[in-house]
Amino acid sequence: MRPRNAPLISWETWLFALARWPFVIWGLLGAVRQKLRPRPVTFKVTPKKTGGPRPLPVILTTPFAAISLPLAAVALYGELNSPAVGYVFLCIAAAAAYAAVALAVPVLHVREAARASGTAFPEAAATARLPLALGLVCAIPVITSIVFYPAYAAAVLGW
Repeated sequence: MRPRNAPLISWETWLFALARWPFVIWGLLGAVRQKLRPRPVTFKVTPKKTGGPRPLPVILTTPFAAISLPLAAVALYGELNSPAVGYVFLCIAAAAAYAAVALAVPVLHVREAARASGTAFPEAAATARLPLALGLVCAIPVITSIVFYPAYAAAVLGW
């Protein structure tokens, strides 16, 4: 339940909305697989082992990279070969949103790992080295498409 004075929209709300849906689909596919081929399933909601900061698996950021990179590539292709300014803008917006998620998830993980272990942020960054790199790889084509967009839009729209 939402506290009385809490804002309805915050960065955490949109981050959660963007970050959860690939895992909802993953869960749905798992349920269908379980229905078609029943087998015992075990899972842990929270890690039960306590032995220092736990690494962030790269599979948790892969869906966001898999969405962001093609969208940024399509936006760059559109900027070079197409007069579809609106579609290119939508591709850039979606690519930027999912690149932000691909970066935010590991950064928040590292922040939490640093806080829990009492270490500095750079030391805790080792727990999410590969997911952080993946997020940065997603950001490069998005930033490139954002930089090119104003000149592209001005040329296509005749401004």
